[in-house]
Formats: sequence, C-alpha cells, structure tokens
Amino acid sequence: MNDPYSVAGRVDDFDKRHGRDSVSNGQWVFYKSGAVREVDPLGALIEPRLDDAYEHAKNVLQYYQLKLRRAVQAFDAFRSQLLMSTVPDRDSVEELKRLKSVVEEKSAEHEAAKQRLAETPEAIRRAESKQFDQQMKQELESFKQDVKSVRV
Repeated sequence: MNDPYSVAGRVDDFDKRHGRDSVSNGQWVFYKSGAVREVDPLGALIEPRLDDAYEHAKNVLQYYQLKLRRAVQAFDAFRSQLLMSTVPDRDSVEELKRLKSVVEEKSAEHEAAKQRLAETPEAIRRAESKQFDQQMKQELESFKQDVKSVRV
C-alpha cells in the first residue's frame, strides 16, 4: 500500500477514487467521472466539476473522445496489418469485426457525451451567442454590399 502523502500515493488514491479506466492525451489524464489530472505525478489533481455542468461535461466528453480515438487507431492498425498479411487467417477477420464493434460502441458513447455537453446551459448560451454573431456578420456584409452598390 502506498503512503497517501507520497507522490505515488496521492496519484494512486486519485486513481482509486475515479476509476482505473482512464485515458491520457499526453499531458492530461481523463476519467469517466469527469476528473482530470496532469500526467506529471507532481501536477494538478482536479476533482469533477459537479458545480459547473459545462466544464464537467467537457471533461467527460474529452474522456470519450480519447477512448474513441484509441479504438479507431487499434482498428486501423490491425486492419492495415491484415491487409499486408501473406497468409489468410479467418480468425483475424473475426478479431477485426470485434474491433469494429468496439469502435461503434465508443462512437455511440462519444455521441451521447457530446449531446450531454450540448444540453448544458453554458453550451446553449455559447451556441446562441455564436448564432447571434453569425447573424450580425451576415447583416454587416449585406450592409456593406448595399453601400458598395450605391455609386455616383
């Protein structure tokens, strides 16, 4: 058992609280719970932002994006390996189908997490703001075209 006051102990304790099923982007480690920690064991340990639905959903989405990316990479690598094979192996085709189903499962989880993020009040506010900005840009462009069309 790790000393809870050691560097390894604090990371181990964090991992236990948030589940061992984590995924890293090289700088940060993301957990299904929405928790995040730096890869550097001396770095930040960030508990899930349950008080901020947008930030929490954003971290959960990042977890699922990375899980999906890994599944796609595993599928692509195995498929490429099979395409270069000189000996047919039917069991490998079954494995490729299994990897495909993993990608489909991760894709569905990713889409669900994306939808949960989009439904947060902050994401709705941002989408409305973006839409307003686009409308204003279109109106300004239309105005400029009208001005340019008036000549002497």
